[in-house]
Amino acid sequence: MSIRDFLQKWGWKENPFNIVPVRDPEILVGHDEELQRLHAAIMFGGDSIVEGPYGAGKTSLLRCLETYTRDTAHPIYFPRPPTTERELVDKIKRTMGIKEDLTFYSLYDQISESDKKVILLVDEAQKMESGIASYLQDFSDLETSVIVYAALDGFYLQKLPEIHRTLYDRIIEVISLRLLTKDEIKEMIRRRIQSVGGVDFEPFSEEAVELIAEHSQGAPREALKICSSAIIKAITTKKTVIDVSLVEEVISRRPSEILNKIKSLGRREKEVMRLFISRPTITNQDVRSELNISSQAAYNILARLMEKELIEPIQSGEGKGNEYAPKELVKRVLTPDIAERILAT
Repeated sequence: MSIRDFLQKWGWKENPFNIVPVRDPEILVGHDEELQRLHAAIMFGGDSIVEGPYGAGKTSLLRCLETYTRDTAHPIYFPRPPTTERELVDKIKRTMGIKEDLTFYSLYDQISESDKKVILLVDEAQKMESGIASYLQDFSDLETSVIVYAALDGFYLQKLPEIHRTLYDRIIEVISLRLLTKDEIKEMIRRRIQSVGGVDFEPFSEEAVELIAEHSQGAPREALKICSSAIIKAITTKKTVIDVSLVEEVISRRPSEILNKIKSLGRREKEVMRLFISRPTITNQDVRSELNISSQAAYNILARLMEKELIEPIQSGEGKGNEYAPKELVKRVLTPDIAERILAT
């Protein structure tokens, strides 16, 4: 069966499970309240941060906020923090349709007189460097401009104060994006299918959807990956229905993928992963002490491991700040014997 035949059979315009952010608030699942909180913070003129684990839907939330505010403001989305003044200026000019050549402060003057609020949506903010922070502070000073950051957990407390204390002090809303419930993951799958012309869960059986929701552990990106892999498997094996056995086969390939990912880690990343051999969780302070590095450097390593979906943050109720632990599947795969062997530096 060809891809075209599969799509035509189920009435799909395209694969609904592409790993791309949702931009339509009608398709967004589980984060309606967070969208409204961000909008309220914008209306009050304060900067905000959305934090959450990798694959939790931070980019989709920013993209939906962009759509939600487009009629009344100038939302400007940065897929990653700008690194230079020129990059910042050029992106704002393009988005706002400004043709003339402007310096940063000429643009600053124009924005200060704008009749619409300018909203800078900065994704992957954990990668932001101090060199661009002073320019962002200037925009944050304006009544006509606000900034919304999206970052991995720990950015607000562990990295932003070291990058620029004033930007840290300007934050009025910090949203910790939770993972979705099983029912929300199932609803996300349903809405994705309906968004491309499909019906209900078809061609997935309800039992297959239940297994996907359970295995994803609330991470939208993980659920989308499983769904996409299941579709590819169905097409290549000429199956028209995606049942539990097919999804189980897709999921069974994940352990070897994780081991290969761990083997390819850099030296510092492996040193951090080795800490889990002797303890179930670690903190930024643990990494700082063991590797003799700064808090920001420790956070950067932890952020890279979160981006690679190997560890996740755990909120501590003991006032110790964020703790980090291997993801559940990593725990099952990375036994002490295997860890000693593949994490040798």
